Formats: sequence, C-alpha cells, structure tokens
Amino acid sequence: MEEERRNEYEAGPKKKGMSAGAKAVLIICIVLAVLALTFTGIIIFVTVKNISSISSSQPELPQDFYDYGSNYGYDLYTPDADDEYYEELTDATTDGLSYQVEWHQETAYPHDSDENAYLSLYYPTFSGDHEELLESINGKVREMIHRYDGSYTEDRAVVSTVVYVTLMEEDRLSLVCKYKVSGKNDYYGLDALNMDMTTGTEIPNSTLLEVDDTLVTRFRVQNSKQNGSITWLDDMSDEELLKILSDDEKRVVFLTPVGTEVGVNTDDGWVTVTFKENSL
Repeated sequence: MEEERRNEYEAGPKKKGMSAGAKAVLIICIVLAVLALTFTGIIIFVTVKNISSISSSQPELPQDFYDYGSNYGYDLYTPDADDEYYEELTDATTDGLSYQVEWHQETAYPHDSDENAYLSLYYPTFSGDHEELLESINGKVREMIHRYDGSYTEDRAVVSTVVYVTLMEEDRLSLVCKYKVSGKNDYYGLDALNMDMTTGTEIPNSTLLEVDDTLVTRFRVQNSKQNGSITWLDDMSDEELLKILSDDEKRVVFLTPVGTEVGVNTDDGWVTVTFKENSL
C-alpha cells in the first residue's frame, strides 16, 4: 500500500504541453522586448552624447565676469597691514559701517551678433547714510566702468571691466577699476578713486604721494622686490618713469590695508608697488 501511494504521488497529475503556435508567439514577444530595450538604450546614449557636445562647444566668458569672486581652487588673498607688500588686486570690504556695498554684473553683445565682441562689467554700488555722497560715488563708478564702451560698440573689441574695493573704512574709501580691452587697439590699465568719507571729497594724489627726486629709485627698488624684473619697465629711463609718475593721467594711486599702492599705466601694460611708509 505504501509503495503504491508513493508511485501515485511521484506520477502526479498529467499536464498538457504548450502548442507549437503558442511557443512561436512567446518567442516573438521575447525578441520584440529585447529589440525595444536595445533601441531605447541607443536613443538615451545618443541624446546624452549630443547634450555633452553642445555643452562643450559653448564659448567661455572671461574669468573676470564669469568666475569673479571665486578662488579658482586657491585661497583668496586677504591683505593685512603686516604684509610686506600688497600681493594682488582684491576686495577689502568691511561690515558694520554707516554705508554698505552691493555688487552688480552686466554683459552685453553687439546687436549684429558679432560673437567676437562683448562687454563685461563687474562693479559695486553703495548705499546707507549720507545718500547724496554715496550717489555721487556711484555716479563716478558708472563713469569709470563705461569709459571704454566705444571700443565694444565701434571697434568690436572684447571689453572687460572690474572694479575692486581695495579699502573700505568709515572715513576712507578706495576703488580701483581694471580695464582689459582686446581688439583693434589693445589696452590694459588701471584707474583709481579715493574718497574722504567724512568730507565727501576726493583725496588728491598729491596727498597720497609726494613726487620728488627719490621717487623713481624707490619705485624701482620696490618693484624689484615685489614684482621681479619687468622688461618694459627696466628699459624705461629714469626721466621717462618720473614723467609718468608725475602725470595724473598715467599714474594710479590707491589705498589698501597694507599701505599706499602706486602704479603706472603705459602702452605695454600696468604695474603697481607698495609704499608702506605712505600709509595714511
């Protein structure tokens, strides 16, 4: 009896086999599903590749506009009174004053879509107490940043203008505008605005820098220490350098936490040096 039951259990109920037609339909469905998945994968791959290609072909904006304020992977320079000299143009803004700073950036292209020309501006405006004074300063900043608009609109040049707040205190404010013009007539230069915030007047260069017989020697010695050898400056005679340092149109003077920065603008570029003993 036991053996007979085991044989009956192992045999189990009889099952009907799948017909040939049903098997064919099943195989076709599997093949179609595999093809659909493959086709979908190809579409996704091509789409991603095209997007990557479009992104990589976009023109880059100049760093002064696109990445201004980022440290490009390096530590930002923070000027200090104990520094041996002022290392590079950077902002030295201060909170908690009777006036505040706000940053703005603008970019423009010619109406005829000339992709080789554009205008890039990065600049501050100020608000707070003494509105009339601050609006006057904002007006002077606007004059500075639009100085080379003609190179952009008429000469189809690339114009990049960045304004730095090199010193911001309750009684003094110093701004430096850096110009880069690349086109028919290249130009790289600086301009500065130094304000006495208590009187609301500009601080004249004669107050910040005394031009005398020792200025050229002091400038060259400090430049060698601070910037190393600069060919066009080394090739310039003392008489030529003194003439530039005496010319308000070519000389640039501004204040920093380190001291007074004195520079020259020439056809070959610009350079500045630190006079710590001239610090106000």
